[in-house]
Amino acid sequence: MNKKKILGIIVLIVSSISASAQTNQTLPELNVIKEFNFATQYSCGGGYEKSALFLSEYSKDMNSPELLYNGTCQDNAYIDVNTHGGNFSLVSDLGDVPLEDVTASKTLNWSNIVGGDNSFHETTTVKLNHTYAVFYTSGDIEALYNFKIVAYDSNGPMTIRYAVKKYQINPSLEESQGFAWEIGNHH
Repeated sequence: MNKKKILGIIVLIVSSISASAQTNQTLPELNVIKEFNFATQYSCGGGYEKSALFLSEYSKDMNSPELLYNGTCQDNAYIDVNTHGGNFSLVSDLGDVPLEDVTASKTLNWSNIVGGDNSFHETTTVKLNHTYAVFYTSGDIEALYNFKIVAYDSNGPMTIRYAVKKYQINPSLEESQGFAWEIGNHH
């Protein structure tokens, strides 16, 4: 093996160890139902401390919540899973179904029939007793989690129960440059 290959392997190992050390945070437990209370909607006198759910200490340190309770104080509350420009996250309303019955597989296709895929969107309306599935990706965080709205005051607090199905922090070893939301394609 030549010196360049050995050096390349050493750099890869060191950067992997470094990334691992930087993200040695407490991660959420999987498949355990927890409860969370939102004080108010983000655009109705809220802020991250009153209106956002952080699933890990890492996302909190990065100031990147995985869920935002939002609305305009006019009884039009909604859930936003794209809390900043780097997110590629989607949410699906599964309906009035038990949170305990949600599996990773049912997150994609609740009825488990061909053509019965769940519909995913950037935001969704708040509906009491409905269960939702979220695919979350933002920078180096990837997560799959579900939540059920168990209490809701149209212009104030909301309580959810949630369970994380998958959560990981990925170190970025290399990334293509040039991403922008409004750039088209060319030859």
